[in-house]
Amino acid sequence: MAKKPVNNKKTSDLRKQAEKKLRKLASKPLHELSASDSHKLIHELQVHQIELDMQNEELRDSQDHLEESRSKYADLYDFAPVGYITLDKNGLVMEANLTAADHLNIDRSKIIKKPFSRFVHKEDQDVFFLHRRNVFKLKTRLTCELTLMRNDKSGFYAQLVSTAVKDSKGKYTLMTTAVMNISERRLAEMSLKDSEERWRSMTENSPDYILTLDRDANIQFINRTVPELDKNDVIGTSIYKYVHEESKAVMKKCFEHVFKTGTPGVFEIERIDADGIKRTYESRVGSITNSGKIVALTVSSTDITERKNIESELHEARSRLEERVRQRTAELEKTNEALSAEILERQRITKELHEKNIALKVLLKQREEDRVDMEQNILSNIHSLVQPYVDKMKNNKTLKDELAYLHIIESNLNEIVSPFSNKLSSAYMNFSPREIQVANLIKEGRQDKDIMALLSISFETVKTHRQNIRKKLGIYGKNTNLKTTLMAIIN
Repeated sequence: MAKKPVNNKKTSDLRKQAEKKLRKLASKPLHELSASDSHKLIHELQVHQIELDMQNEELRDSQDHLEESRSKYADLYDFAPVGYITLDKNGLVMEANLTAADHLNIDRSKIIKKPFSRFVHKEDQDVFFLHRRNVFKLKTRLTCELTLMRNDKSGFYAQLVSTAVKDSKGKYTLMTTAVMNISERRLAEMSLKDSEERWRSMTENSPDYILTLDRDANIQFINRTVPELDKNDVIGTSIYKYVHEESKAVMKKCFEHVFKTGTPGVFEIERIDADGIKRTYESRVGSITNSGKIVALTVSSTDITERKNIESELHEARSRLEERVRQRTAELEKTNEALSAEILERQRITKELHEKNIALKVLLKQREEDRVDMEQNILSNIHSLVQPYVDKMKNNKTLKDELAYLHIIESNLNEIVSPFSNKLSSAYMNFSPREIQVANLIKEGRQDKDIMALLSISFETVKTHRQNIRKKLGIYGKNTNLKTTLMAIIN
């Protein structure tokens, strides 16, 4: 750093001081001094001159250090993270650092000698006035919070820390004020306050018991207590004081688990109220951390007595229902077994009836066939074996006396075989009696000569009857066996 030239006025003053000292050193006038005294005096002056030069050098170094320190302090003042202003008793800004000007978004030169109140929000003017007055009145450090307005009309929350200072005459005519932007802190405080209000509203209106416990399980906070306890008396006491011995171990185990692992825990305890009613509480436990360490617990206890009672009733109802289901199932199984046995029995009977029905049908069919054969045989035998001879005897004129008996025999035979003849007539539809006789003999396999002899008719008559029977059966002119057709009709 370059040395600054010595001030001429100071040099003149030093010369006068040196001459005065020289006169003191010389007890005699200079012209009366001896050579030895002169040399001694010159030596003293030279030494003194060197001392003065050294002192002068030290003064220059001190002045340089002071200028350097002043420059550093000026930089610290201007670029400090906190705004600094100096106000007089009238509130005019006498000095301000760059940070304060930056807070107010204005050039520093434009606020010097200007009232600081112009930057104070109109609703906080009284706050600033009282703050300034009390600083000068009490002559102590005071703090206030208010809203300052920037040059662009935007505002921010600020904290002013002011102290009264003396001027060169020792009077308190100035005050220095630190201006700090606390908008973030204020917003955080407002958010915290809002959060606390929500927490308070939630806890006060919650049907649950909400507590915070320290590491010794002492109650630090509780939103409400049971009727027989006062909330203020509970704060600071151990939670174990208000539960039965058998519940302490359950609670302690859960608390230790949450303190150790940080994971939430749940436990249930029972407590008998002052009115003698046993109630069940479900408690959910969480951790409260500070700087990464668990320092406390939150406990939220819900009265689940009604739920437990409902669960118990449901369990009993379920047990009763299961028992009824088991009983009904057993009854149904027995009924099912009986039905199965009955079904098997009915199947057996049905099978037997079916088999008997088949056998009966076979027997009835056989009997019907036998009856038909018997009727046909009787009718055939009468027509073939009896009737021809009766007819011959009737034609025999020599048997006049027996003719009456023959008519009686023929009448009786016709009466006997009339049911069979009716059946044959219905089977042979519109056949004449003689055609029925011929058809019956053909069915029995008789040849034309046998039919001629039995019925005492000619060959031509037999042939005519055959043709008429074929026409009535619808097989005339067809290569169809007449005997087979007649047997099929009868059957």
